[in-house]
Amino acid sequence: MKKVFLASLLLASMSAMATNTYDGGTGILKLDSVIYQNTKYTNVVMKLTEFNIISVGSTGSLAALCPSTSAVDTLDASTNILNLNQVQYSNNQYNDVVLKLTGFQVQSIGASTPLTPPTGPVNETCADENFTPAKFNAISLGMTIDQVNQTIGCKFEPLFNINGTLYSSRQWQYLNPTTFDFKYIAVSFDATGSIVNAKSSPFKIRKGF
Repeated sequence: MKKVFLASLLLASMSAMATNTYDGGTGILKLDSVIYQNTKYTNVVMKLTEFNIISVGSTGSLAALCPSTSAVDTLDASTNILNLNQVQYSNNQYNDVVLKLTGFQVQSIGASTPLTPPTGPVNETCADENFTPAKFNAISLGMTIDQVNQTIGCKFEPLFNINGTLYSSRQWQYLNPTTFDFKYIAVSFDATGSIVNAKSSPFKIRKGF
């Protein structure tokens, strides 16, 4: 009786952790939610006809409850790069999966919710008041580069861009001309520098405040 109860708890935990599934026979990918062009879509069903696997973070059997990150799933409109926190396929769970979709159809969507972007003035250069714990904590996964600019209140410094094939990094900086105290925020984005993602861990860091 105890074994049956524990097995039920295990199955319930797996269901709670992993809700994205892919059927290789039909090409059907079911997503719990995905962010696309500043809108969150839930219960999305897609048929993938052609795609390339760019990277996979880790793999494990469902019975082993392979851990996953807390990243949100995002689809970049300009590149068709799909970032998946996790996906179940053939009795395995794959974490931090990046796909390049070249052929797909969206078959159904449960609901959509526009993401409200932060508003406020955005200065060309950063000042001391732009670097506060509250502003740093407000930066979240799935934000666009413009939303991060608005959240911090100033634009990133392009001289310190880091661009890679899987992710890119943008920095916001301020150097006090009197005390020479240095403050900065660095945030990880997708390869195009458009959407905040978790391909670099942690996805955001701060220094000096």
